[in-house]
Amino acid sequence: MPPELGINIDTVLIIAIVTIIAYILKALIGFGTAIIIMPILMYFFGPRDALVIGAFADLFSNVFLLKKEWTKIKEHPYLYLLPGLIIGTFIGVSILIRENDLFLKRLMGIAIILYIATQFLNIRIKIKKQEYKIIYGLFAGLIAGISGGLFNINGPPLVIYLNSVLDDKVEIRENLVILLIIDSLWRIFLLTINHQVSELSVSIFVPILIPSILIGFAIGSKIDQNLKTKAFKIISHIVLLVIGIEMLI
Repeated sequence: MPPELGINIDTVLIIAIVTIIAYILKALIGFGTAIIIMPILMYFFGPRDALVIGAFADLFSNVFLLKKEWTKIKEHPYLYLLPGLIIGTFIGVSILIRENDLFLKRLMGIAIILYIATQFLNIRIKIKKQEYKIIYGLFAGLIAGISGGLFNINGPPLVIYLNSVLDDKVEIRENLVILLIIDSLWRIFLLTINHQVSELSVSIFVPILIPSILIGFAIGSKIDQNLKTKAFKIISHIVLLVIGIEMLI
């Protein structure tokens, strides 16, 4: 078990560096930040404060991204995902509030390992029929919501579904950003009415995460995707695998 650490200069530096790395990745591929940043936040502050901090970071970063390419959205499959996502997030946050920290940390470890497995399997499916798009959208949204409510990690099911119904990368990215903004607002609302938002959460987000997010975006926008993204993802997944195994011990 990791030691209980307060907010000192070492903690601030670690959180800032990990956040910058996470948002370089988001600038490159549009998602994947939570799977990097959440284990570190959970390590230092526990699952509940980590989820609140992560929700604020999601909201800020996705609003920042959406401003760039909103006018390019022509298709709206996020509407099929949204009902399941809303219900799933409610379920996930309800479990988070009731379960103990050790249980949640071990679940997080399992979630990380499963996420990495899906990346290496490179899952690709295509959904053509309209009724299947609706059914699978509800299911993918539900799974994403539960995972997001528990760990702030909702990207993988959403990305798998969007890849199955859309071909244009910009459309996929912007539909994803819309979903993440709505889900962040909903998650913050649920956490607030259940008295989970603490002074610690705000004190970490405002002075540490906001500058780190902006630095990560600035660096990521300068990196050539064709040369850097694959290597960057491989290194990140190796680090995450080690963290995931450590959280199960």
